[in-house]
Amino acid sequence: MLAKLVEFEQREIGNVPPDSPQHSLADFIERKLIELGPLSRDDLCNLAIKDGLYRDIQSAAQTVEPTLFALGCEKRIRTLPDGTFALPMLSQAIGLKRVV
Repeated sequence: MLAKLVEFEQREIGNVPPDSPQHSLADFIERKLIELGPLSRDDLCNLAIKDGLYRDIQSAAQTVEPTLFALGCEKRIRTLPDGTFALPMLSQAIGLKRVV
């Protein structure tokens, strides 16, 4: 967990190379949200396991959780009212649909 925090801080100041594991997981998450729409943390963990990024749910959750947090801080994803995650444009469209 500490290593992920350090990596997040380094990424914030631009010292993490684009091919780092954190970067590829972030890309994976964004790609899945584009392909499938809003997904829960558990859905994203299961997809990461299915795609061979992790061997089990525990190791996936330990990395997916901080990556979701980092993506949220960077405003690359948003958490919807139901707890799922979506890209910012999609979450705005869902909000507008509820208003109409």
